[in-house]
Amino acid sequence: LVHYYGVDPAPFENLNADRARVRHQLGLPGDALILLFAGRLVEEKNPVFVVDLLAELLRLEPRAIAVFAGTGALQSTVAARARECGVEYAVRLLGWRNDVPRVMTCCDWFVLPHPEQPMEGFGIAVVEAQLAGMRMLLSIGIADDPLLPGAQFRRLALSSGASAWAAAAVDLLKNPPPSRESALASLHQSPMDMDRALDGLLGLHA
Repeated sequence: LVHYYGVDPAPFENLNADRARVRHQLGLPGDALILLFAGRLVEEKNPVFVVDLLAELLRLEPRAIAVFAGTGALQSTVAARARECGVEYAVRLLGWRNDVPRVMTCCDWFVLPHPEQPMEGFGIAVVEAQLAGMRMLLSIGIADDPLLPGAQFRRLALSSGASAWAAAAVDLLKNPPPSRESALASLHQSPMDMDRALDGLLGLHA
């Protein structure tokens, strides 16, 4: 029996996306396309790969910017890799933020290049990215469980290389962003709904 986390949608409800303001606060052009990595900057999240992805993505889409919301042991490594690739101008390291839902709603892609073994246990951030209306680039180290109906995503092997991930990012832009309202409705019908998760937990106890 699998008992899922209950994911609280409240931070994403009634949240207006102010793309222009967020870009201004980050010192970005108004037409910047933001690739968001949200999480710990540690080996098991593979943030350095995002810099390689950005370098390839900029060849296809010069407006791309990589934003890292989080801290960790690889923060300086990410910055160094950006300098090596000559893309430090297109990287923003935000550190820990208390307003990640707001930032998410203003970004264009969510990326999680988790190593394929061991797999991610359960990607709460993947659910949150869908509630924020984001397109997603995921490794095959991410299970199907956190994906809601209507999700717009590409799942790729890390061995495919950064250029394939960049092409997938551009391909995702061909369609309008996914509906936040639909994602919220789908969450309420899923095992990750707070009330359903509580009922299931109480049922296990009984």
